[in-house]
Amino acid sequence: MFFVAVFIILAMAGMFFRVNPKLHVLNILVTILLIILIKIVNRKKHPSFLLSYTSYKLLQPRKIILKEPEDVKSKKSKLRY
Repeated sequence: MFFVAVFIILAMAGMFFRVNPKLHVLNILVTILLIILIKIVNRKKHPSFLLSYTSYKLLQPRKIILKEPEDVKSKKSKLRY
């Protein structure tokens, strides 16, 4: 949605500044295509699906196994009575 807003702002800026008319029309067409694409994607999945999926994959708890180095184990065994 952010990109759509950026393209709309750029398209509006093209009206006030001297911009090649081809670029202005192309910018508006790209904005319309992005809006249609976002509507199609949102119809299939919730808009936050991608964010929730990536956060689930990246932030889920991992099984971490900590092992003591062998030299620490040998020092501990020597310190015992």
